[in-house]
Amino acid sequence: MNPAEATREVFWNIVYGWVVYILLVPTLAIAGYGVYRRVRLWRQGQPTRRWDCPQERLRLLWHHAMLQRRNFRDRFAGIFHAFIFWGVLTLTAATTVVMIHHDFGLPIMQGGILSVLSILVCRCTGVSRDHRRSDVDLNFVVRGSGFRFFGGGLEDRGH
Repeated sequence: MNPAEATREVFWNIVYGWVVYILLVPTLAIAGYGVYRRVRLWRQGQPTRRWDCPQERLRLLWHHAMLQRRNFRDRFAGIFHAFIFWGVLTLTAATTVVMIHHDFGLPIMQGGILSVLSILVCRCTGVSRDHRRSDVDLNFVVRGSGFRFFGGGLEDRGH
């Protein structure tokens, strides 16, 4: 197949794609109400100095939010929590690509750009590693996934 003709069908087999946008309204309203309640709760507390050590705070953000190190105290739960976390990030990125292609009219889901995005997704999720193996165990899947790609892994679990 010619790479310039490679594409993916937007909205797959969804006939009523506009329903997604209607359902977005109550979803945003509920999420906005939750944020409002949380901000109201935060404002009840005393102000504190949060800009005192930005490098340490960024390091902790990386280790605890992105690498999910603290969750690996319980290996089994940590692995599946990480699958959910990275799955949600992957789906968010894919949905953003679809939005850019379909709603903004930028044809990024066809041709060379789609090929590059597909390779990046396969590399980040470890799909491109030994996909022919039938004896793949859980440790292989986790080590071949985005954990190692993003600098973490099972070898250096949380503190």
